Amino acid sequence: MDVIDESIAYRVVAAFRNAEADGVSSIGLDDGTFIDYPTRCGSRTTDRRVDLSSACCLVDRVKTAATGHVDQSGRRSRLPPGMMYAVGRHSREEAEFRLLYVCTGNICRSPYAEILTRHLLVGRLGGRAAAAFDVSSAGVQAVVGSAMHPFTRAELGAWGLTRAAATERFTARQLRSEMAARAHLVLGANIRHRSAVIEREPSALATSFSLREFARLAAEVDQTELPAEPVARAHELVEQVRKRRGISPPSLPEADRIPDPMGGPQQAHHDAAVLIEDAVTTIVDVVAPPLSRLRARA
Repeated sequence: MDVIDESIAYRVVAAFRNAEADGVSSIGLDDGTFIDYPTRCGSRTTDRRVDLSSACCLVDRVKTAATGHVDQSGRRSRLPPGMMYAVGRHSREEAEFRLLYVCTGNICRSPYAEILTRHLLVGRLGGRAAAAFDVSSAGVQAVVGSAMHPFTRAELGAWGLTRAAATERFTARQLRSEMAARAHLVLGANIRHRSAVIEREPSALATSFSLREFARLAAEVDQTELPAEPVARAHELVEQVRKRRGISPPSLPEADRIPDPMGGPQQAHHDAAVLIEDAVTTIVDVVAPPLSRLRARA
């Protein structure tokens, strides 16, 4: 079966989205690859590949959403602004940053990441500045209305968050396409969660990653090129990480995964929590660096 590199699939979507003229038959990518739309795509050696027909379908759906739709008379018309969600391009004037975590049931990994991220941002920025970050979570097969799994909740004890208000009032939500559409960044527990997000909302392709993948790539970004203001910094970080996708692969196939602890003992939940903590703290350290680091930069 024909396959294409996932990063190429992403750039196909981005390129067609940005095409101003209708009837484009081929595009050139920045690595010299030419793609004839929609029947042939270049391929590269990679451990992460996607099915060609799925990618072309995805390209087609995003291209239609970005350039307009064909009405019954055969004329192409622009979609209303509210329906045109940018792929991978966020306004530098955004006043907030919306982050969505996704796992399977939304009772273990994603709520742990949500609550911990919000806690770390408040501690680093203060409540008022941290309020500009809208952090939430959902599940692709959510146990809707359930509280956090008690074993995962127990892991929040190390942060003093077991009885925090956010923990007490948390209830699982089912992932909906509009959640992904409005998020500036979607982070799945695993690659398959990112794929599930994209299936529901193709326009989220450019802004969806696995949590550990994003953290790994964020650590490679030259932070001197990022703006100092946290919200603007977060938006620019997404852009910089997006450019590295496909260029810097993981050292091991499992390196970007967080195993599902559901059904396992407390140790399984602890192991997952440690991986989440490592990834989340890496990302927060880039978005909201410690004051000492900012002073050193100045």
